[in-house]
Amino acid sequence: MSNNEIREEPRDEVRHEQVPGQHASTSPLMVALAWALVAMPLLYGLWQAVIKASKLFA
Repeated sequence: MSNNEIREEPRDEVRHEQVPGQHASTSPLMVALAWALVAMPLLYGLWQAVIKASKLFA
């Protein structure tokens, strides 16, 4: 192949196309709500573990 043929040959490059609707940002309120739904049971479980451990070592 000559240099001209190489330049004209299509390249197999990955091109990222922008799809409408993919760039919507998440509301900070929704993020806080999601974290609250995760954190509340976690904190409750930790609190129960502390209470039971304090009875064990008291």
